[in-house]
Amino acid sequence: MAAYASIVDADTYFTTRLPSEEWDVASVGDKTKALATATRLIDQLNFKGVKADPGQENAFPRDEGTVVPQPIIDACFEVAYALLEGRNPEYDFENINVIGSGIGASRLTKDIDNVPLNVIHNIPSTIAWNYLRPYLNNSLTLRLERLS
Repeated sequence: MAAYASIVDADTYFTTRLPSEEWDVASVGDKTKALATATRLIDQLNFKGVKADPGQENAFPRDEGTVVPQPIIDACFEVAYALLEGRNPEYDFENINVIGSGIGASRLTKDIDNVPLNVIHNIPSTIAWNYLRPYLNNSLTLRLERLS
């Protein structure tokens, strides 16, 4: 799978972002893996519209577009950074809003009513989530059509 952006583009992005240490010290191999994993995580989301080309590998570009929107690329950088920091979307989801635990009878209480949407959708960065949100389908919207 091709990532939404190259390491060179990411290096440029991180010259203007603080903090950037995790990106700066990562190996080329880890940067490549982080960008590829970020792209896979982003592509699992339910976006508005359809792929510009049904045969394209990634979710973007969409509709009649020919380029990937900059906020999607920036989200890829932010997710990659979170992964390099050690954030694990699966771990985050498994440990959502633990509000109580006990040793006797091994109980764990979670507040599942207040789970951040980025955690539910395996995006380990709220910054990235904010870049992605405008492109997402609103799953609460219903489309009604009248049949004659």
